[in-house]
Amino acid sequence: MQGNLTSTHNETVETFFLDWLRFRLQPRVRERTYQTYHDLIVNHILPTLGQIKLQKLTPMHIQQLSDLKRQLQYSPQTILNIHKLLRRVLEVSLHHVQYNICQKVYPPRQPKGHSIAKALTIAEAKRFLAIARGDELEALYVLAITTGMRQGELLALTWDDIDFTTGKLQVRRSLNRSSQKQAGGVASELKTVSSRRCIQFTPLALDALQHHALQQKHLPEETKREKGEGR
Repeated sequence: MQGNLTSTHNETVETFFLDWLRFRLQPRVRERTYQTYHDLIVNHILPTLGQIKLQKLTPMHIQQLSDLKRQLQYSPQTILNIHKLLRRVLEVSLHHVQYNICQKVYPPRQPKGHSIAKALTIAEAKRFLAIARGDELEALYVLAITTGMRQGELLALTWDDIDFTTGKLQVRRSLNRSSQKQAGGVASELKTVSSRRCIQFTPLALDALQHHALQQKHLPEETKREKGEGR
């Protein structure tokens, strides 16, 4: 596949970057990683640089892109991610151009003090679940709080993963966004063996799941299909 990534004298940034996505990146990474890079390129890089010929791209173009993103009030982390991606992709083009022009551009400053997720206190968790009681997604909220599972793992669960007899669930897949934008995304196997695990759920989660199963059982068939029967 890599042999298909070529460059010509008149090739634009758009053509080269889209070929890089297709031939260099997509065969090597998971869908979620691919989608992250795809979105950065399509939404942030190509609208500004896409029609410039690759061999005519200058450090000034890169600097202007960073300045534009700052003016549009994108976060420093997003601007830094764009810069890192530009440097990575342009490194592939070194056999067509003399040097990686990103070397001539000062990278955006590394954001200080990345925001750290703050766990709910017991009181906050109880208050949240009290408010969510009766919501159609109550079982999802209960599992999220009582198991610590990631969002993609929760959304990829099916009834086959849950054993009401033993009170355990199997974490085997994660639901990720799709580059083709399929409704609901794409469920894929977890990347590492350690990520695939068995979790003993709490009596609270058991009650919520049983109630959810009962509700789903009595849904009209058309509604089941719309909501994704079996989830």
